[in-house]
Amino acid sequence: MNLALLFPGQGAETPGMGIALARQSTGARELLELAGNLTGVDLFRLLERGGRDLARTEVLQPALTAVSLGAYLELKTAGVSPALVAGHSLGEIPALVAAGYFGPREAVALAAKRGKLMAKEAARHPGGMVALRCRARSDVERLLASARGSLDLAAHNAPDEWVVAGNLEDLAVAIRTHGGRKLRVAGPWHGRAMRGALEAFREAVRAACRSWPERMGRPGPSPAGGETPKQAFLAAAPLWVCNRTGKIAGDPAAVPDLLAEQLIHPVQWVRTMTTLRDAGVADVITVGPGRTLRALVHRNAATRIRVLTTEDLEDLALTLEAVSS
Repeated sequence: MNLALLFPGQGAETPGMGIALARQSTGARELLELAGNLTGVDLFRLLERGGRDLARTEVLQPALTAVSLGAYLELKTAGVSPALVAGHSLGEIPALVAAGYFGPREAVALAAKRGKLMAKEAARHPGGMVALRCRARSDVERLLASARGSLDLAAHNAPDEWVVAGNLEDLAVAIRTHGGRKLRVAGPWHGRAMRGALEAFREAVRAACRSWPERMGRPGPSPAGGETPKQAFLAAAPLWVCNRTGKIAGDPAAVPDLLAEQLIHPVQWVRTMTTLRDAGVADVITVGPGRTLRALVHRNAATRIRVLTTEDLEDLALTLEAVSS
């Protein structure tokens, strides 16, 4: 196993992302159009000119998912075949497309549902997130204990980076006492504040999985003397390394729970990177805006893993050249 695809989460967005590819790729354009229709926003205009609407969770999540999947479709068309896939937070939705659990259009719709549910809970429970630089988990646990339930561990992104989520007052204390930095997000993600979104999102994931038969549905008729189409697909499909555990998810029936429950549990990115290294991954491709993930790969794996990007058309061309050589 030497190639993995990594998909970015909220906060990785960049000005103009996906526009150049959408101008030349029908698949990428249709996914952006779908995201715009689902959110009631002219995404092409918004991405080209910028604006506050892009910071809205219910707009950004389907937009970023559409952009990432546009780049993924180009990789797939070129024959790029990863052994493993993973996504950071929101990025798990397009990663599951690459792993065969649902299709691109289902994924954009699922991201729109997730964004709406999370925005609703953020309005009910205002807050944010702070990244702390500290090596010892015990330091983070003391901070959480001192906050008396108002802060949650939201992510372990690197050996020396822990993210906490909660109300703004206690996050300000965390910044003063631990030298943290406030993240550019619209709510307290991956903590108890998102509990109200859990069941509705879990059911939406179940519906998306049921509508896409490769992993979860019914195989077609078996060719004479050969594998069923489903068996052939499963043999070739990449494995998904999930945020909830940081390990390979082996049971397709567990996908709705694993994907939904990351809304209220921390992103186990350090464990995810350990799983990739242990599986022998030598190259990763960041699919979509890649700066944040590229930094996290380097902080977790130093120079042991080569990072290829699809940030723009030039990046995409260089990446395809690198993986074909």
